[in-house]
Amino acid sequence: MIQINYNTIIITLLTFVSFVKADFFQDFFQGQQHHQHHQQQQHGQQQFYQQGQGREQGSFDVESAQLNSNCAKYLCPSTFECVDSPVDCSCQFPKSQIKCILPNKQDFICIPKVKSDELHDDQKAIVEIRDCDWLIKAWNGLV
Repeated sequence: MIQINYNTIIITLLTFVSFVKADFFQDFFQGQQHHQHHQQQQHGQQQFYQQGQGREQGSFDVESAQLNSNCAKYLCPSTFECVDSPVDCSCQFPKSQIKCILPNKQDFICIPKVKSDELHDDQKAIVEIRDCDWLIKAWNGLV
């Protein structure tokens, strides 16, 4: 009769599953980081290459983009927009962020947009929505 050691089988299975799981998450997050990095550069690259100033195809040099910009005003560091002042810059990810201008009227912060499906019908269920109003309260030390 064959004697089965269940502890050995369980330990072997758990070890195998942990290796597979770790490899999956490593691949998943590396792919996600690459996708985000690509999206961040895409807007600035399009403007830079439209001007014909790219060094080699597929590369992007932020320093060259800033130095070779035709902007006589303020060049936004994350979007490469040419604006009158830093507070006029857009958020880097306008589809998913809202721009909150701080009370000093010179600075702004981009925060994630609140999705409508995240809001509750029951107002008691909402502790506090973190939007621009909440940010102003926090700026004034009221949070």
